[in-house]
Amino acid sequence: VNKHFTRTQPIRSHSKMEQVCKDYNLQAVIVGSDQVWRKEFIEKWGLEYFLDFVPNGVQKLSYAASIGVNHWDYNEEESKHIAQLLASYKAISVREDEAADLIAEALNLKVNVMPDPTLLISAEQYKSLFENRRIISEPYTFIYWLNPDESELHPIIREQKAAGKKIIRISLHQTDPLPSIEDWLSLMAHADYVVTDSFHGVVFALIFERTLHIHCNKAGGFGRIRSLLNMLGCTELTTNPHATIKYSIVREHIKELQTKAYHFLNNNLK
Repeated sequence: VNKHFTRTQPIRSHSKMEQVCKDYNLQAVIVGSDQVWRKEFIEKWGLEYFLDFVPNGVQKLSYAASIGVNHWDYNEEESKHIAQLLASYKAISVREDEAADLIAEALNLKVNVMPDPTLLISAEQYKSLFENRRIISEPYTFIYWLNPDESELHPIIREQKAAGKKIIRISLHQTDPLPSIEDWLSLMAHADYVVTDSFHGVVFALIFERTLHIHCNKAGGFGRIRSLLNMLGCTELTTNPHATIKYSIVREHIKELQTKAYHFLNNNLK
């Protein structure tokens, strides 16, 4: 990450967040995207993910901000404060249709729906990060799993092994070291078959045009994946995990979404 992005030192207080805006002479601050407005993930930081630390005169936007679930968890007082903060944004966009509906109902605000920022970069650009290097030479199935309950994986693993596929498993709950970002991308890009319950697992399987099996992890908020599949013209995958993906259609949808996203960003960062 440090190789490709300019990052500040870790910031652990509200006052230091304010100071960073001044030290870097920021002209705009963007909040987004993955579950940055999901209350259970952010409440220990107050309303900083709604940019309450940004000084007056600095432009504020949200890009594809995700709530992650299909219900509004903020109480009346919090909602009132959030509405006041969002009123000062130059533009607001969320990632899921569900999030747009929740904000409209809870805050009486109409917001845009934009694609996850990972979709704004082409497969070729991602491949350049790992020089299109292949880590596993033999055919393999790549499993990227978030749910701590792996019982539903067992029949899939048996099936893939019976088909002669090597199994590569990555889990956030594993004790082994996680791969680098570059290695993770390579494992995804060259997999013969991808099994995942992760939003971004689905995103990158579609970007790299892999054969894909999606598992519904309701605890993680399946609405995020459903909205993604709707955006990309793959709605049949919400009910049939074995449906054939028409990648010519997916590519066209991605191009349209990229145009829409860059138009939103360029117009609001002038």
